[in-house]
Amino acid sequence: MEVGALRKQMAQVTSKSGALEARLEDVKGRVRHNNVHLLRFLERAESCTVEVFLEHIRDVLQPVGLSCVFVVERAHRALVAPPRPGAPPGAIIARLLNYRDRDCNLRAARETDNVLLENHKISIYADYTNKVQTSRKGFMEVKAKLRAMNIRYMLLYPAHLKVISGGKSHFFDRP
Repeated sequence: MEVGALRKQMAQVTSKSGALEARLEDVKGRVRHNNVHLLRFLERAESCTVEVFLEHIRDVLQPVGLSCVFVVERAHRALVAPPRPGAPPGAIIARLLNYRDRDCNLRAARETDNVLLENHKISIYADYTNKVQTSRKGFMEVKAKLRAMNIRYMLLYPAHLKVISGGKSHFFDRP
């Protein structure tokens, strides 16, 4: 009789733990919602604070639909060891004050082939949690094959592949 009660209690605890993990992942994602992830910035390229330096993105991308006050709330280099000489530079994480500015900048960066800031090519992406990034990486091979076959696709948040073929949309949760 005790074993049955313990199994029932264990199932409840496991269920509650899974729900709490899902809520924690959701909160982590919401905290990063206004963040952008910038790659290929030369080390020490910023002559002033990183926040002021990054406000030049607006002038480089010239996105449509920015708010009248474009502010980089805070920015920092990713918390990793400095790269060795010859290695690609580290990433910068920036939090924009307005999420619409984030979306406009990401859209403009996607539509622009080469984003040059201070004569260096940079890449701008949304900042996702490690779990979301890992699940999205699983689709890399599939996306490469779809591109080779000229099939339209989208990778939706968190990691859902939408394939558009023959006027119909097909959704996939796993590669």
